[in-house]
Amino acid sequence: MTNIVKKESKISIKKSSSKKQMQNAIKLEIEKIDEKLASLGLPPEIKYICSAITNFETTQNTVNISVCTDISWLYRALAHYENIYNNVLHNSQLMFKTGFIELKNNQNILIRDIIVDLKLRIKVITHSSMISKLTTAKNKLAPFMDEESRLYNTLKEVEQLYNSSE
Repeated sequence: MTNIVKKESKISIKKSSSKKQMQNAIKLEIEKIDEKLASLGLPPEIKYICSAITNFETTQNTVNISVCTDISWLYRALAHYENIYNNVLHNSQLMFKTGFIELKNNQNILIRDIIVDLKLRIKVITHSSMISKLTTAKNKLAPFMDEESRLYNTLKEVEQLYNSSE
């Protein structure tokens, strides 16, 4: 005999709830979705610094990090670039008493920017189904928010855009 466990609804409203209660429930649910997305370690807006980098395994081609889906290659590339960066940083600290952090690849792209992009892409790929579900849920809820909440959220997003462009 199997035990059937009923999954509880996350949103605590009833059909007879007032409009204000429903608006508050929607607002709280969107905040929960934003918190969950933030807990995945992803920025509010996914932006890659680098466009395409030379494939370190075969320099005959380039790889666009933002669309690469080969998680194995991404991990190998991350290990490769972190190894180079950490070794140069360590050796320059030992030899010259200062860490050299402006290390660039053969395309004149900062290695630390490549590392940031590789880590971001790995997070995006590993959490893609969760990101998709959360953004779909948020997009379904957003049109039903009251005007004041939509205005507030829009202002918050614009402020984040200003802060990210600095």
